Amino acid sequence: DVTLTFVGVPSATSLVVEAAFKFGTAFNLLKYTGADNPVGDWTLTNTTLGLPVVIDTVTENPDGTYTLAYSAGVTAADSIKLTVAKIGFDGEATAVTA
Repeated sequence: DVTLTFVGVPSATSLVVEAAFKFGTAFNLLKYTGADNPVGDWTLTNTTLGLPVVIDTVTENPDGTYTLAYSAGVTAADSIKLTVAKIGFDGEATAVTA
């Protein structure tokens, strides 16, 4: 399993998330790397409207930290759900946008 932790508050156009496995040391979890395909690896849903959000780009920098950009489908105060699935691992996180 992958633990997703939002870095800051997601906005109407992008979000930053740290991805790590649930194993490693207590202070140094192994980072989940290589999930840079916006269509195949990530799913973003606007749960307020019950609609999928198209992710335009995914950038990983540094390892295990992903910036996802989207141009439409999220407005201020919407609830979102982010999921990742790749190579037999999956994870999920929810937030409210700023």
